[in-house]
Amino acid sequence: MSLGNILIMQSGGCTAVINQSLAGIITSYQNIAPKSRIYGADHGIEGILSGNIHDITDISSEGIKSVGSSPGSALGSTRRKLLPTDTVTIFNLLDRHKIQTFHIIGGNDSATTGLTFQKEAESIGYKL
Repeated sequence: MSLGNILIMQSGGCTAVINQSLAGIITSYQNIAPKSRIYGADHGIEGILSGNIHDITDISSEGIKSVGSSPGSALGSTRRKLLPTDTVTIFNLLDRHKIQTFHIIGGNDSATTGLTFQKEAESIGYKL
């Protein structure tokens, strides 16, 4: 099963585990999907909409350890809500980068955003 490339974003309030979650996701995909590229979105939805995603695939184990123990949000967070008009721009970016796996690290609103993405992907036939 191909996972395609991976996109990770952080959103909502910063917590003690938000960067540890990021570190765990990166480490896992470096091991289970070595041919996939891992991208991080600057400031969540805002970064995706403006095309500010960065390839973080090759971050070293020391870098991952540093991220996991750092306060705040390593990728930058946002509280911006997803608007219905955002999805076309976002799915164009996902398609351009061959992203099929999308992790959203955050709280309840972030979970709602993830559900919205999944439903939209299903409705347009995008493999996510």
